[in-house]
Amino acid sequence: MKKFIKKLAAPLCILVLCYLAYAIYHKLFYYTHNEIASFPHLSYAPSQQLDVPDGIWLHRVNSPERLAYFLNDYAGFEMDIYYDSSRNFFNVDHDNRDFNTTLRDMFNTLKKGEKTGKNVWVWLDFKNLDDGNKDMALAHLETLLAECPIPRDHIIVESSAIEALKPFHDKGYVTSFYFTPPSGPDWREQTEQLRERFYRSGSTAVSSHLANYDLVKAAFPNAPWLFWDMKSYNRSNVLTFIAARIRRKTLFRTPNVEVLLVGDRKMRR
Repeated sequence: MKKFIKKLAAPLCILVLCYLAYAIYHKLFYYTHNEIASFPHLSYAPSQQLDVPDGIWLHRVNSPERLAYFLNDYAGFEMDIYYDSSRNFFNVDHDNRDFNTTLRDMFNTLKKGEKTGKNVWVWLDFKNLDDGNKDMALAHLETLLAECPIPRDHIIVESSAIEALKPFHDKGYVTSFYFTPPSGPDWREQTEQLRERFYRSGSTAVSSHLANYDLVKAAFPNAPWLFWDMKSYNRSNVLTFIAARIRRKTLFRTPNVEVLLVGDRKMRR
């Protein structure tokens, strides 16, 4: 019996090690599984250059309390905003249902903190930007900035409405195209169209979920990339947390990667 157990021990150990290696690899490199054929070269010469010393920023900071709690822990903060043209304010909420917080409230919190001016970055995920509200939204953002000393080139305005970002870009804000990969049999043709619109727009960067890394790399090889990684929320799973830390270090070795939004559930508000 003992001999039989000894014979099984080595194969079982090998199987366990193989499983652990696969699990770690999957958690580390889940965004690099697909080989995507390159797209035709398009020239890219933005008028802005990103200079981000610390690109690990906090995702979904939509309340003054959450912002104040983490203000000294991160270099940048992502906020979800909707512009209300009838009342001329930015509602800060992911789904535009909670009208308790405005962007002015968030900027006032930044003013009270120690990290202001050139020490903080703000990523504005502009959910409803369009040609109809872009000018009024820009004017209101300019009013808010006059009250809060954050340089325009430390504010990223992100939207899927590529052309509507141009007024913000022209004013000196960093602009980012929110890229959602097309689906269906003609996904490559749709991606080509999005690429052409992006490169014509003069926008600074491309932003997307980290799971889209391979497609972003293939489609926008000469643009700065901004990602978010929702898997890093899970601090309760030790393997996932360690893998996320290693993944971040590996990711930032790529020159195109400027920012990675991460989660932090120490405070959920």
